[in-house]
Amino acid sequence: MENGNHRRNLPAAEMTKYIVFEANLLELFDRCKKCMTPCSGNINYVHGSLVKISYVCPACEFSFKWFSQPFVGGKPAGNLSMSSSILLSGSIPSKVLRMYNFMNISCISMSTYMSHQKFFIFPAIGHVWFNYQQDYVHDVIQSGRSVVLGGDGRCDTPGHCAKYGSYNMIDLDEGTVADINLIGGYCCTIFLFDLQCD
Repeated sequence: MENGNHRRNLPAAEMTKYIVFEANLLELFDRCKKCMTPCSGNINYVHGSLVKISYVCPACEFSFKWFSQPFVGGKPAGNLSMSSSILLSGSIPSKVLRMYNFMNISCISMSTYMSHQKFFIFPAIGHVWFNYQQDYVHDVIQSGRSVVLGGDGRCDTPGHCAKYGSYNMIDLDEGTVADINLIGGYCCTIFLFDLQCD
């Protein structure tokens, strides 16, 4: 088992998370941390999976507040983890969030999920993909090898009409994705893909 200090220094996404019942959680706040006088911790803020608990000691007037998770860029890390895990696992958000509600687990809303997707997750995926492509092209240029590319496009299931589709290019020797492009579904043109590196 790893030591506690090492676990505390992990990035928020790599930390282990637990399901904790409210009554059990509040037991941790039944005494003042300073003078050990019996206290009553109050939940005074809930935002998705984040909970804030605070108390003021009636004896020594020591005030204490606690957050259930760290913040990343001012956002609760657990909420961002919840959104990214739903998206990256390929799960249906409405079903996952409904499951949390059935279990009475405090969770994000669908609008929060959509906001995280738009402003955080998609830009992060785009950033990683751009860096991957740059590294791929750089490696091809450095190695001087010839590249055999195969491509395929998909606009929609047969019999349906879609405005856009995706076209993928695969490096057949390496078995890696070289490029993905969004194209107009009505296009019946042969596309020439030009991979460039600055």
